[in-house]
Amino acid sequence: MKKKETKSKYKNLIFIVLIFLVVIVVILVLNYGKKTQLTGKLMLYTSVPIDTINKVKAEFEKKQPGIELNIFRSGTGELMNRIYNEIDEGQIQADLILVADFTVGEELKNRGQLMKYKSPQADNFISFLKDKDDYYYAARLLNMIIAYNTDNVKKIPTSYRDLLNPDHKGKIVLADPSYSGAALYAVINLTQTEKFGWDYFVRLYENEMQIVKGNTSLIQAIADGELDMGITIDFMIRDLKNKNPDMPIDYIFPEEGVVLVPSPIAITKDCQNLPSAKAFVDFILSKEGQGFLSAQGITPVRRDIAPPSGVPTITQMKVIPSNPEEILVVKEDSENIFTDIFEGKQVEGITEKTITLYTSVPINIIEELRYKFESQSPGAYLKIYRASTGKVVEKINKEIEEGLIQADLIWVANFAVSEELKKKGVLLSYSPSEAGEILDVLKDKEGYYTAGRLLIMVIAYNTDNVTIKPTGYEDLLDKKYQSKIGHDTVETSGSLLYFVGTLLQDKDFGEDFFKRLKENLPQIQTSTNTTKKIANGELDMGITIDFTVRKFLKENPDAPIDYIYPTDGVVLVPSPIAIFKDTQHHQAAMLFVKYILSKEGQTLLRDLGGFMPVRLDVSPPEKTVSITQLKVIPSDKEWIRENKDYIISKYLEIYGLPDK
Repeated sequence: MKKKETKSKYKNLIFIVLIFLVVIVVILVLNYGKKTQLTGKLMLYTSVPIDTINKVKAEFEKKQPGIELNIFRSGTGELMNRIYNEIDEGQIQADLILVADFTVGEELKNRGQLMKYKSPQADNFISFLKDKDDYYYAARLLNMIIAYNTDNVKKIPTSYRDLLNPDHKGKIVLADPSYSGAALYAVINLTQTEKFGWDYFVRLYENEMQIVKGNTSLIQAIADGELDMGITIDFMIRDLKNKNPDMPIDYIFPEEGVVLVPSPIAITKDCQNLPSAKAFVDFILSKEGQGFLSAQGITPVRRDIAPPSGVPTITQMKVIPSNPEEILVVKEDSENIFTDIFEGKQVEGITEKTITLYTSVPINIIEELRYKFESQSPGAYLKIYRASTGKVVEKINKEIEEGLIQADLIWVANFAVSEELKKKGVLLSYSPSEAGEILDVLKDKEGYYTAGRLLIMVIAYNTDNVTIKPTGYEDLLDKKYQSKIGHDTVETSGSLLYFVGTLLQDKDFGEDFFKRLKENLPQIQTSTNTTKKIANGELDMGITIDFTVRKFLKENPDAPIDYIYPTDGVVLVPSPIAIFKDTQHHQAAMLFVKYILSKEGQTLLRDLGGFMPVRLDVSPPEKTVSITQLKVIPSDKEWIRENKDYIISKYLEIYGLPDK
């Protein structure tokens, strides 16, 4: 009987224990359920475009229906100003930040404003895409690329240097780095790169780069055709193209490499809802979250998620290396330097890679030459001071008197200028191998200067007004052309100074020729204006430079203008290029001289400006003859140099003070 009672009591005890365990399990399950059902509000400060972040919000709240994600969206610059103000007031009002670049995460970490959090997703990340101390992680990758309008830009760009192309002057664009964190990160990254530096941005300024507030405005301006191309973020273009497939906009990854901008997500130290904030970070970094972002066209930060169509993976990209810690150190100074450059201010220490050229070569031609040279010479830049030969010489002489020549190179109209500078001992002797292809008469025998282009003084005439084609200088003296001939002045034109000096010392011409020419009342203006006035019929004939006529006819094929090489002889004006002895940039200066004298450089000069090449292995312009076939009146450069003042005074004595 007692055994039955004992068994019964034992069974009851087991039953009670089982009931107790069931209750415990139920309580644990209920409590676990409560923990996974996160609730409350989250405040996110972000620079992610509003359409994209709203999609992220909807996706996250679908997974966590108890959380309400509130968003404040602005450019990184304005966002950080708001955060700094809140720090000064005692507390950041955001629980989370998701902005453009790692320097923001690094700065807030250094100021003790972030919460350390080791996400369970962290092990799936490449080391350079997360903070080593677990204060922030890359949430997305912004690839800085070159966008271009497919209607305006006929030749697809390949390089950052295509933004220096003078064909797109005033039509290139960048988002304001004080507003766009991605733009600032790209600017600093390029300035820290050997091939670019601050000089690249000086050249962008000279090419009249436009600065707009943000990347959205930038991309729209390119898509609308207001601008041609610019540096911006790749996913924003993909997003625009998805919405508007016919938009004439596309982009390329620059051949030098992509500036990769990791966009950090972090929890602030003042976070009011830490469990929910951690859940949001985990969602963004998860395979699911990164897959969702990739579907929005954003490059994912995980290797196990495929990037958007047409985008290489992280490991496949050619990336320009960056160091967020180093970038942070120079961030404020860089923003100020950028602002100074684009406000046209002189900034100390930004021209360490730039050579300065003083020249009389027409500005549109020298700018195109500069672009071609810089494209082939990474790390070298060319700054240009362009004026008439007379004004260039005046500037150089003043700098010589002051004891410091500001230029590295000089390229003007005639040999007499370089011969004078050689005598003053300010030029560097340099004879590149390219000079071997140039006639001895077109270079200094000691290598101090070489003709970079050849100007030929010709007689141009209006084919409607002049019924009998002229043959020589004597035609300019015909009284029927009185007041209807023109030429330049020796006071500013190096080519006319050389021409007048050559004829003054020639026995068949001398002073008498110019006295007789003066009786025909020539109109005095630049060679370019002389050419234009002959073409429009204001003048009948004139002495001008051959390339000005060829250039005018290239732009106006039906213009009634032509020219002849005088049968009594032409005056050749070799236009010398030389390096100053005290240049601080010998290698870059030599590279530029080599380029100008190269076959490619001379071909480009011929095609751009109609110049007669100085190399015999480059064919002359169309419908012209080689210089070896011309009758040439010899020029004595030494006599012209020694008698420059005499030539000018004799010109003024004969002509008086012409009305310019």
